[in-house]
Amino acid sequence: MTLSRTQYVNLLRAKTGYHEGRDPNGNWNNYQMFSQAVEGLEWSQNQAWCHTFASWGADELGDRQALPITASCSTGVAWFKSRDRWTEYPVLGGLFYMGVYGGDHVGVVYAYDEDSIYTVEGNTNAGGGYQGDGVYQRVRPRRGAGSPYGYGIPFFSEGIASADPDLPGRPVESVP
Repeated sequence: MTLSRTQYVNLLRAKTGYHEGRDPNGNWNNYQMFSQAVEGLEWSQNQAWCHTFASWGADELGDRQALPITASCSTGVAWFKSRDRWTEYPVLGGLFYMGVYGGDHVGVVYAYDEDSIYTVEGNTNAGGGYQGDGVYQRVRPRRGAGSPYGYGIPFFSEGIASADPDLPGRPVESVP
């Protein structure tokens, strides 16, 4: 695996402020640049695109094996779990999944502290909705109401940096 966590997170964060298109009535329409840029996900144009955005980053950096290349959050959760790359703790550069069994929304953690995760997300909005209009950086609760279902651990060249005490290596705490 050759995917650098730092490059991946920086690439995604650089897209902050990007917005999807609008239909003839001026409503956001899920038409965005990421579906067409990822081979095999062209069909996902005009669909919810949060996972397509996370997949685009790995594809753009040339490593389609580091994390699931999919448009489906449920498929992403299954991919990580089937590889024993799943945790209930934040992971730097890791994908966090929201909703019932993680099937509603995904984003990427770029930092965390005791109470919060700091994320970059596609297809969200300023309020943090699962269906949004662009790429935003958000702060979400680490535990309790509104917190993630869990975290997928990509294969990064730097190894794992997580708050999970059971993962190899030293737990890393980070602030933005």
